[in-house]
Amino acid sequence: TTIAACNGQGCAMKDKFRGNFWIALPAALATLALILVLTLGQETTPIEQGYNLELYKILAAKLFKGGYTHANAMYSGRVVGRGSIDLEHGKTEGMVKCFDFCSSYPAMVRFKIPYGEFQNVGPAYFPMVQNQNVEDPDEWWFGMFEFTDVDSKLCNTYWSKSKCEELEDPIVDNGRVEKCKRMVIWMDMYEYATFKQAYSFSGETCQELYVTEAAFMSKELILHILDLFHKKNEWKGLEEFESQLMFVKQQLNAIAYGCAVYKEIGSEVSYGDDGWNVDRDIPLQKFYETMSKKKPEKCFWSLQDGIAIVSAARYCLWQFIIALDSRIVYCDTDSIKGIFNEQDLEFVQKYNDRVKEMEDKVANDLGFDPDEFLGVNAKGKKKRLGVMEQE
Repeated sequence: TTIAACNGQGCAMKDKFRGNFWIALPAALATLALILVLTLGQETTPIEQGYNLELYKILAAKLFKGGYTHANAMYSGRVVGRGSIDLEHGKTEGMVKCFDFCSSYPAMVRFKIPYGEFQNVGPAYFPMVQNQNVEDPDEWWFGMFEFTDVDSKLCNTYWSKSKCEELEDPIVDNGRVEKCKRMVIWMDMYEYATFKQAYSFSGETCQELYVTEAAFMSKELILHILDLFHKKNEWKGLEEFESQLMFVKQQLNAIAYGCAVYKEIGSEVSYGDDGWNVDRDIPLQKFYETMSKKKPEKCFWSLQDGIAIVSAARYCLWQFIIALDSRIVYCDTDSIKGIFNEQDLEFVQKYNDRVKEMEDKVANDLGFDPDEFLGVNAKGKKKRLGVMEQE
């Protein structure tokens, strides 16, 4: 366009650039003067202070807890699975039934995520967020809490001993705290809601609290995840799409879970004469150097969102553990196995109905078709994202 303009006016390109310069110069000088007036006398903040190293350490080392795997101690040494089978009437009382979530982590698109930088608001703010509905919150929060005289209400124990900052007189079941005199732990809002149902305790104290806005993922990202979910269902079991299916599954896992376990900065690991050495203290300078190279506007995902996704998925699993506790023989991140009765199957259906309600709300709020949450397999059977299915 510059060449065409110059040819049309019969002038050299350097003449055009000179003209542009003199046109822009007054506006540039006026802008510079305004900036000087507004900032004169104010202290400048080094760019690295925009990155909170201590908050990053809390998110990466304290708050992230991964999935959940546990065997119910009450079934230890027992043979389970024997029972009467009446296939004619569809009854399998006493038989082990297996259920799993349909794409557990991608299904967390129906939950809100932390939508901004966390602010340290202090314990006094806790009553403002303590009783909000974690399935539709206005604010997303986490904090450090102290609990006293803690005792598990359930056969399946919840909190990992390794995730306690302080722990006094514990009784431990398979690495998880069954009972203790006192514990200090970092937890988010999903974990707090589950903890209150899983344990009894005589006292609780909020010691630190971080809060940010809660919001759904962007419409574009949710639709992309749902498109991958559709392809996964459509191609599953078809030999000619085996490689494409593997790629789609990897994409789903990367988007919905990989963000939580991928850390920009990890521990320093080295090998010397004395063997392997692990330095878990993140050097301040290394943190600033690494984070300053990142462009926030180009970041696709973040650690805090990944933590929220994993925690929400664990919250969903624990809704089943709390309701079906003594009948659960074994459970892991996205499945449960146990001797379930007809009432338990009714609970599964109620849970699945709630999944549909939440997904419909997301679709209506963001403006897309709620049926996008339905996948169709090669046989034409519809499957809803996030529901609990019997294997």
